[in-house]
Amino acid sequence: MKLSSQGLRGLFDKHAWSHVALHTNCTIAIPAGPYFISIYTGDIYRAYRLYSGVNGAFTEGVFALPDGNIQLCRHLLKFGIEDIYDVAGTKRGCGNCDYYDLYPEKNASAPAVQRLVYAGAIIIGKLKTSQFVNGEIANADWVDYHSPFHVSGDGYSDQSSSLSGPDAGFEAYSWLDLRLDSDTGGSIRNPAQVNGGYGSRPSHGLVTLDNIMLLSPLLDTSGCMCRDAELWNTAAYCHIIPPKAVHDWFSRECIDRGWRCPAFNFDQAGRLLGVISSVLDYDSMCRASPQAAAANAPTLSDLLALTYPTLISKQQYALLGAPFISDYGTAHDGRYPFLDPNPLVCWKWGHTLEQAITN
Repeated sequence: MKLSSQGLRGLFDKHAWSHVALHTNCTIAIPAGPYFISIYTGDIYRAYRLYSGVNGAFTEGVFALPDGNIQLCRHLLKFGIEDIYDVAGTKRGCGNCDYYDLYPEKNASAPAVQRLVYAGAIIIGKLKTSQFVNGEIANADWVDYHSPFHVSGDGYSDQSSSLSGPDAGFEAYSWLDLRLDSDTGGSIRNPAQVNGGYGSRPSHGLVTLDNIMLLSPLLDTSGCMCRDAELWNTAAYCHIIPPKAVHDWFSRECIDRGWRCPAFNFDQAGRLLGVISSVLDYDSMCRASPQAAAANAPTLSDLLALTYPTLISKQQYALLGAPFISDYGTAHDGRYPFLDPNPLVCWKWGHTLEQAITN
């Protein structure tokens, strides 16, 4: 927000700006402060700095919500948002310049974002994602934007593919407390394991996907990632709509597909978490079914081999790709928007699948 110097009246201490009287004839609706005002430019800045009450004079801290109400300041956290979520007053880019330029700023934030804001988290900014969260390889597929730079010194890198921006930010910025991500095929789970963070894929449908770019509604989930397990637990609780008790959304059973890692003991983990650990061999179960035996069918793994790429290609093209291409053509004399190599291939394949199924 910016006001002209003629619109500012009051006494200014240019070193501290501790007492400011503001008067303006403008009809701008300004939410409850506090604010910092620059005496040189007229810019007004929202204040988020916290102070330690070492003398015990206050009972508890509070902060102002956008609707004017007041809430206790229990967890004032800084978080970044994967750029597929709607955030009021900003555009949603989804990793594509033409998409970003074509559509206006959003009037409302996604409920998944707003829940964290109401809990006291502060939005720092949008985090870069691969184009339309299709997995991309650094220096091969990233064209519209550069892949983020890896702080460990190996340059532009994949950073677990679609969540490249959140991963790079998570490693580089110690002040970034929390990330709001998505997981369709592993985009929270994979970064958590390679970056030493805490994150999980929530049960499908546990968090609303309203006002979020979709890859596949049948597979998409929304979740958080943190460095601290206790913080992750709190953020995940606030993120769920409606909130549930912790014991309601943690499973009591751990299913093991037979995968083994020398550094991880499923039985020990089960005892520690108080859950039952069991092995599920779904290929054997499929082969033992009467239908598979009668048809001499391939394994379940063979049958599911193309399920994921088929769903994300066909569904994202129908829900996002086709409308975007049409809207862009309408606004630009029938021209085709620029797409990075990977989403271009995926959407063309999805379009072919759509035609084949329709025909």
